[in-house]
Amino acid sequence: MALNVTDPALIPSVAARLDKAGFPLLVWLEPQYTVDGLWGEIGEALYLHDANGNWQKRTRINNTINVFHPRVRQEVCRWLEGVSSALRGDSRILGYELVEESALRFDVSEPNSAKVQARYGGYSRAAVVAFRHRLEQTYASIETLNGKWGTRYGSFAGITPPPLLHRREPSREGPEVALLAAFQEFRAAEHAEYFRQMVAALHRGDPTRPVIPQFTTPLFGDPLGAVDLSRMAEAGWDILSFHTDAAFPYLYSLARYNGRPLWNDEHIWSDRAPRAETSEQALRARAASLLWRNLMWGARGLVRFNRPAFCPERYLVDGHESLSKVRVIVVPVAPYLPETVRQRLADWVEAGGVLVALGPFAIHDEFGHPQAPEPSDANHNKGRHVRVPLQGSVEAIAGAVCDAVDAALSDRAAVATDNRLELMLRALPDSSRLLIVLNGDAQRTVVGQVQVRGEFTQVVDATVDGGIRAKPEHEAGTTVLAVNLEPGEARVFVLR
Repeated sequence: MALNVTDPALIPSVAARLDKAGFPLLVWLEPQYTVDGLWGEIGEALYLHDANGNWQKRTRINNTINVFHPRVRQEVCRWLEGVSSALRGDSRILGYELVEESALRFDVSEPNSAKVQARYGGYSRAAVVAFRHRLEQTYASIETLNGKWGTRYGSFAGITPPPLLHRREPSREGPEVALLAAFQEFRAAEHAEYFRQMVAALHRGDPTRPVIPQFTTPLFGDPLGAVDLSRMAEAGWDILSFHTDAAFPYLYSLARYNGRPLWNDEHIWSDRAPRAETSEQALRARAASLLWRNLMWGARGLVRFNRPAFCPERYLVDGHESLSKVRVIVVPVAPYLPETVRQRLADWVEAGGVLVALGPFAIHDEFGHPQAPEPSDANHNKGRHVRVPLQGSVEAIAGAVCDAVDAALSDRAAVATDNRLELMLRALPDSSRLLIVLNGDAQRTVVGQVQVRGEFTQVVDATVDGGIRAKPEHEAGTTVLAVNLEPGEARVFVLR
């Protein structure tokens, strides 16, 4: 069970009630509500400011306190360390969760209007000072920065953050790109540093209990909200978690990179079902699919696997990802790409990799300087570069990407005759294989076959206690299994 806490004095009594019912207590913490006392010391600097100087004390969901201000960080960490220190010896406490749905955005209502507009933090005096300091640490001299950016700043003190973080037309080029990229990286890095300091404070007070986050973002994070999930995942958490289904494929990859277990926070079983699916069968099938996916993916309970791994681009050049066993990389729309990443991908393609680029790819470097585009469907020494234009429907674009991946992966470890079947295949220590097959369709039964590389003579359906012998067929060095799965149903096979 979980308790949302701003008053630590309530924790022991709640823990006692839950203990009688046999439940440990996961303490949910929202420290942003504990620093109002700083108003008398630093005034409105306590809160995030947007580019126009707007600020406010509260918003519906996201944080509004100024995470860039040293006194704010100091006070938040002092409070957190005090909470965990007081609970250190309480065996009824399971752990601590920082439940702020993190984003440096806040909603400001216009006067005499019901219209609510999102504003983006990072423009307070403390934030601007920290941004300039980061640039000075990165480039050492203003001459070096000007040489990279193509600018003529007289000093770091003359650099002002970009007033607009997002626009559709026209595209950005040259110095504007460098400034925007540097400012967005600064916002994301400092936001993650704020969480790293909070996690460290909880660990100082209670070193033995886990600290868990609650991420709620689109797939790769929230650039406007300054949430870079790869940086957030490196903030010292003991467990990585996700709220409902937000960003879960990417977080699974980050959990593997960082060697952390997963936690599904506020698991809403119907959350992934389309709104129109209201029949009992559809809801049951969606619920069953979610449970199986948790098992197939390993979210500390139930895990799904055969989804491509997601890799932060900086991991390609900092040693996190070697690419030695990667056969295909799909790059989402990336017109601006750091030269180090572009070169790493080029070397990998030359060595035999297949790069599938969706939309414009690397036509500018990280500073906005134009670069010659890679020719479409270019063949390299051993590998290949495939361009998929953003033309037609979403289904057509996705189909073109899948076709390119299929062409590159002609020899798969496991493949199904029906794309509605989701597969997870893992090698067990005794050289046998564990195969989970899921019908993720909430409406239709799927009858088909799964083909696994290798001739396995013993196949057991382990979905039920004791297991049932299956009768596989063998074809050209593969093992073929017939499946008949109701909506949301799955099967677990052990192949020896």
